[in-house]
Amino acid sequence: MACHAFGKLRKKLENTADTSGFVTAGFDFWTTNLNSGAQQASTFVLNIIGGAKLGTSAADVAYLGAKANLGVYSSASKGMSDVADAQNVLNIFGDAATSNTAGARTAMDGHYTDGTAVGAGDFILELVGVVNNPFAIA
Repeated sequence: MACHAFGKLRKKLENTADTSGFVTAGFDFWTTNLNSGAQQASTFVLNIIGGAKLGTSAADVAYLGAKANLGVYSSASKGMSDVADAQNVLNIFGDAATSNTAGARTAMDGHYTDGTAVGAGDFILELVGVVNNPFAIA
């Protein structure tokens, strides 16, 4: 239901030159849904991706999918939990127009190497067998 409403809102606003209204409306929509309990935090990202699939471009879906894969890779596959490292990786990844998945993955691998070095002190908790590495070659 939430995805459908968000998709309808996007269709209504997508032809405007100024997208700030869409960004504000989307933020307000999701914040209200999360705060009211209508949307569970555990399915939040999946619902946003689902909303992107409602009549939008394949580029939107690919961008959000790549961003979600980076999140899975860093948190589940690598077990990383450092917020500053995650922000650095997402900054390197960039926005939809400049997305750089390879560069972001390389940065995450560097943070992982730093975090697992002797005396580093980073908290690493890899979830083995729970989720596949989204970048693994099948």
